[in-house]
Amino acid sequence: MAEEFYFVNHSSYSQTVPSVTEDLQSLYGLDELAKRVARVDEFGNKKKMRQSYKGHIQHLPGKDVLMFRKKIIRDLILKPQENKMNKLIEDLDPEILEAAFKFQPEPISNVMLALTVLVRSIADTRSSATVCLMMCGIFLRISHVQSKNKDDYREIIDLVNFRGPDGSRTVEIELKNIKLEIHCSVLNLRGNKRTVLQPIRNDYGDILCWNGEVWGGLEMTFFDNDAIQVMKAFSKFSEDILGAFCNIHGPYSFIYFSKKKEKLWYGRDCLGRRSLLKYVCSETDDSFCFMLSSVSNGGLLWEEVPANALYCIDLSQDLKNKFEEKKIPYIYDFCYPKGLYLNYPYPLMNTSLEPVESERLNTYVDEFYYVLKQALYVRTMSIPFESVNQPRLAILYSGGLDSSVLARIIHEILPVDEPVDLLNVAFEYPHVLSAQKKGSKNLNLNGIYDCPDRITGLNAYKELCEITKNERPWRFVQINVSYSERNCYESTIVKLMYPNNTFMDLSISTAFYFAARGHGLLKCLDNSLIKYNSSSKVLIRADEQLGGYLQHLKRYKNGGWSEVIDELSCNISRLSYRNLGRDDRIVSHHGKEIRYPYLDENVVKFLCKLPVRGKMDFSIQNGDKLLLRRLCQKLGLIYASKEKKRAIQFGSRSAKMEVNNSKKVNGYDKLEKNY
Repeated sequence: MAEEFYFVNHSSYSQTVPSVTEDLQSLYGLDELAKRVARVDEFGNKKKMRQSYKGHIQHLPGKDVLMFRKKIIRDLILKPQENKMNKLIEDLDPEILEAAFKFQPEPISNVMLALTVLVRSIADTRSSATVCLMMCGIFLRISHVQSKNKDDYREIIDLVNFRGPDGSRTVEIELKNIKLEIHCSVLNLRGNKRTVLQPIRNDYGDILCWNGEVWGGLEMTFFDNDAIQVMKAFSKFSEDILGAFCNIHGPYSFIYFSKKKEKLWYGRDCLGRRSLLKYVCSETDDSFCFMLSSVSNGGLLWEEVPANALYCIDLSQDLKNKFEEKKIPYIYDFCYPKGLYLNYPYPLMNTSLEPVESERLNTYVDEFYYVLKQALYVRTMSIPFESVNQPRLAILYSGGLDSSVLARIIHEILPVDEPVDLLNVAFEYPHVLSAQKKGSKNLNLNGIYDCPDRITGLNAYKELCEITKNERPWRFVQINVSYSERNCYESTIVKLMYPNNTFMDLSISTAFYFAARGHGLLKCLDNSLIKYNSSSKVLIRADEQLGGYLQHLKRYKNGGWSEVIDELSCNISRLSYRNLGRDDRIVSHHGKEIRYPYLDENVVKFLCKLPVRGKMDFSIQNGDKLLLRRLCQKLGLIYASKEKKRAIQFGSRSAKMEVNNSKKVNGYDKLEKNY
């Protein structure tokens, strides 16, 4: 199957697809269509032929261009004698065909966008349109055979089970002088279908714990279970396990034991979107213990597994007090020997400072829209539809630029009658409490939760309803967290976020903890508020690399574009070191999963290839995040397009909850031991 076998769901396709899907299905069948799409993808990768078609298109005016594009589809997909299908393709909406040629840098490779629209539509749009997905909590403990089991890790098992409330399983293995205890819990994101428990064991005795999603890279049908398909890929590449990872797109952490080779593989995706922690205790032979887990109990020896490499341990070695880990790092150079390195799925950042004229910027905006919409499509339509009244997803919604764009594009993807939860978190302002205790006469208790994100959220929500003509039941959920409630959960949050342990980690984690829990007040059409608990298992979060932070502007003012490029280059190189593992531990504790469309591999790849001034221009007003602002404006969100970037801990005021601190706290200060 073609590597990128998913499509952009144009708003106009709904009028076109229903009239042809039945004919497509009866004439070809899904498998034959998939083969033909794959053939086109191969054609698109032949540079000489691609350039030939491209040259023709560039020199054809007006209607002839459209006709030529239809001819390409006919030539590549349809046999000349199939006149019925030729007519169907001729009747396709021009906007769909136009979209097929707007992808860069390989537009012809994506010419089959129109056909993939039709293929995808064969599957019921009310159910999972890509693969069967599950989120998991994973745990491994290795100790000497003669050592006695200790209960010090039972608390960790309980925390792992919070991540997957739909089922769990434990597998125990004994080798020469060590024993392995492997435990997984599962969150079922497949609707009413049977839960596939993990760990998964194949016919060779190999064992896999997989916490992640495969958005691309493996040959999968619409309803395959991704963990099972990953295990099949590992079995296929048993002599070269790294070969299975070369093309997997998506977030993951994993543990894989090869019984024949007695080797243990583990790691995270190169962007670190899923958590995996490591614990090594080697004081004496008897107490030797090695653990891997999605979450810890806050013990001091736990550390995060770096996301810039995969790791392998030879369990057949003579183990005394420690393991020797083999590290296979990610690199950008494609010339190194196979098996020693993994390649990043995106290039180094384009540091060109060439001016970008208005017309070219508009093209970048269009292309950004399409690639972001692809990322959102696979992350939303893969969630099972259960009922009209139950949202399949929720957006962490501040009303800022990033989350507003996501909400607006999601409106074009999901059926218009489906509700979407907009989760907006605000913390009680402790200074108001102090004033209340002192008996201040000018106290406004009505504004106790009027933090910046609440104000922008309500304004952006109003604009979103207007621009979408109130067609969709947007559910703006006001999550209000009192100072006392926050304090009740502080110890739990500190434990979950560990080994991250700064005041900034605490304020960010606190905001995500209560936002993900989803307990709040629903704003109704008549502006009344009712109690509401968001049941959405999937949260969509904004996290991007478009120069929106104050630090970028400061660097520009201090040293010009060279300073900005240095900062942006550092940001790209540090993508694998971002705190996404921490956020995964926090959100997943509620049995929910967080997804990052802005960090989709294809989105990151697209943005890395753009010149710097095609993404931001600090020489003009509101030039930060210029590309995203222009897209926001194009989508009709004028208010949201003017918003400044604001970190969640400041927008929600979770950073201002330390009212009892006698000294000024720096965000990077370590938490004191009494936490």
